[in-house]
Order: sequence, then C-alpha cells, then structure tokens
Amino acid sequence: MDTFRKALKGIPPPVNVLVCVSGGPSSMFAYHILKSRLNLGFTGKSAVVKRLEAISSRELPIENLNIIPKFGVKEVVEFAKENGFNCVVLGDCVDRVSLGVFGVLSQGRTDLFPWVSGDDLQNYMPVAVLRPVRQCLAIETTFYCRENGIEVIEELSPFQKAFEIETKMIKRIGEEGSEATPFAVQKMAERLAAHKSNAFCSVCGLPSKVPTEKCEICQAIELYQ
Repeated sequence: MDTFRKALKGIPPPVNVLVCVSGGPSSMFAYHILKSRLNLGFTGKSAVVKRLEAISSRELPIENLNIIPKFGVKEVVEFAKENGFNCVVLGDCVDRVSLGVFGVLSQGRTDLFPWVSGDDLQNYMPVAVLRPVRQCLAIETTFYCRENGIEVIEELSPFQKAFEIETKMIKRIGEEGSEATPFAVQKMAERLAAHKSNAFCSVCGLPSKVPTEKCEICQAIELYQ
C-alpha cells in the first residue's frame, strides 16, 4: 500500500483507479488488496482515490467487473480514457517485471527497461499506468491467494510462453530462494532514463520505433504462436 500511495503522487486528484485483472495470482492479489484497504467512502482532502474497478477479458469472480474483448495495455488505456479513469494498475510482480526486462533485452530494446519496470507517467497521459505491486514475488502472491481463498488461473501468459527459457530461469531462481536477483534486475532497469515516444505498437501499445508497426515483443509472441 505504501508503494501504491507513492505512485499516486504523480496523479492529480481525484484518482479513479482501473485494475487490470488477468486472473493470475499477481493481478488477483493486487485487486484484492486495493479493494480491502482503500476506503472509497472517505471525504475531504485526504480521500485521494474516489473510484476503484477491475477490468479483464475473462469472466472472473469480481463484482462489477468491466469486460473487454481484447486484454492489452493499449485497449485498457483506451477504455480508461473513455470511462473517466485516470489511473491504470498492472498487477505485475517482480518476477514478471524481471521477465519483461529479459524480454526487451533479448530483442535489443534496452530503451524500454524503464517502461517495463517502473511507473509510466509519460506515454499514456492523461492516464497514468502504474505497477505498484511489482515488489511482490510470484510465490508470495500465490501463497496469499491460496491462504485467503482467492481463485487464480495458473496457466502461462502468451508473454511467458514466448520467452519460455527466461520464464524457467526466473522460476528456478525463486525456487532456489535467490529472491534478491529479481529485485536487482528491476532496480537496474529503473535507473535508466525514461523512454518517451510518440510511436506505439499497433498491438500492445508498447513504445515502438516505427508508428503502427508491431513492436519486437509482439513479433516474438506472434512467432511463438
């Protein structure tokens, strides 16, 4: 919650939050924590968050869930703009962020390190994209969900499948208890200057070198499929 509050400092109140929920442990954990800890009934200057809802392309056991046909950052941001949300939360754990860093590195796009590892307050204005749950590990979020009776989907995402070797490597690091490694990868990426671009991938919305073209990440996923 402290990380979430710090991330909100760059967003002018009132903050209307849209949480991306894929059904995996990280996103289910993120929505559950925010729903449990944020009191939307507060009034006054201290009540920064006025609205909190979830969005997905799946039917999930979440009240008042917003459903969109395609689940990607680009589509979620467009939905947010059209429906009065100025903050999008991605429930990325640090393992997922590390995979993102390795993914863009393998595609020769080190300029995207800050985008996949930090809060993006540039590329999607007036909607801020936050990753406040990124400091939690996948093993921890899965344990939390299991202990609290939160149903999660265990299947791998298309991104994890496309970068299967990196996914196995990160999983092995977690199993061996080397939890400092994913954090080190994340912090390394966050130290680089933020990437600003007027060109975006036509599929996922990730900053792209050429307008309307698919980014290297989406090309890798398409090649896998």
